[in-house]
Amino acid sequence: MNRYDFQQRFDTSGPVILSVTHVLDAEHAQRNIEIAIGGGCPGVFLINHYFEKEKLIPIIQEMRQMFPDYWIGVNFLAVTGKFAFPILGALQANGV
Repeated sequence: MNRYDFQQRFDTSGPVILSVTHVLDAEHAQRNIEIAIGGGCPGVFLINHYFEKEKLIPIIQEMRQMFPDYWIGVNFLAVTGKFAFPILGALQANGV
């Protein structure tokens, strides 16, 4: 997503503040997304701060299913784009 698309998505030409959640499990991610939505936050980043990236993948899938129209970004810690982008591309190809 380039800057123009990002600004269009959030209907702004200025900064956008997104919530960051260091995910513990699916329930924690869901609860934090609901809090962000309730607080008027236009989107969230989910981060695997406490476990390996493979455990975050099904949580991403579940959150996308629960919140199909909400902006969800992902940050795999300690993983370069060489490994992260193919995973995220596969998720996108599967409608996540």
